[in-house]
Amino acid sequence: MEGRVGSGWLLTLGIAVTVAFQIFLAWQFGVNAVWMPLAFVLVALGAILLFVSLFRSTNILSHAAFSLLLLSMLIIPLAWSALTVTAGAGANLPAAYGMSGGPGGNQRSANINFTAPAQTNVAPRTAVNEGLLAYLEANTLGMKYLVAVESSQVGAPYVIATGRPVLYMGGFNGGDNVVSAEDLAQMVANGELRYVLFGLDGRNKEDVANWLKTSCTEVEQFSQRSPANNQFPSQGQGPSQDGQMLYLCTDI
Repeated sequence: MEGRVGSGWLLTLGIAVTVAFQIFLAWQFGVNAVWMPLAFVLVALGAILLFVSLFRSTNILSHAAFSLLLLSMLIIPLAWSALTVTAGAGANLPAAYGMSGGPGGNQRSANINFTAPAQTNVAPRTAVNEGLLAYLEANTLGMKYLVAVESSQVGAPYVIATGRPVLYMGGFNGGDNVVSAEDLAQMVANGELRYVLFGLDGRNKEDVANWLKTSCTEVEQFSQRSPANNQFPSQGQGPSQDGQMLYLCTDI
């Protein structure tokens, strides 16, 4: 009996430390919501019921005590998960508690609750240029890739719209050295790729930019030299609004 009591109190202490650490992590994100102390309240109630159960012959109190202790450890993780989904400020890079700066970040909230999720002005990146999309689909039948783009942020809407593979030359955000000019030339020679959508800045991919200028033909209908926001207009066949240019590459 004494061993079971000692184990119960040791478990209670461990749970209290766990809850304290959960609150500490939440504070790192600038979260200090009214629901956070509830976890400690449940720990205290569980400890009280556990103490009372020492003087009672029934197991109901001890079961209730351990249930409260278990629940106390779940409150903050539940809030963490829910707020990350409902109050997230970045659809592309969701962060804990809906914070966009992360630990030590510069976008914090003194009080976050479930009923007032943070609002965001981030525009969805799901719209595509229907004219460009139709053009690419009509001219890439039998090709492995619909088009090559600088990053997944540019190409993902086209994957979603068509279900076809899009080659991300620069990885997720365009800054990685994933595909070189030699790789593109080989894919064109193999009949896997025909079109490349490339930004004017090139994200430090000078080899690709030079290869496109010397080996490919610009499709002026879908090219624009005025940098803006990495997004084609959602309708029509007009040029892009972000300085991206469409190139036709063939193995001559």
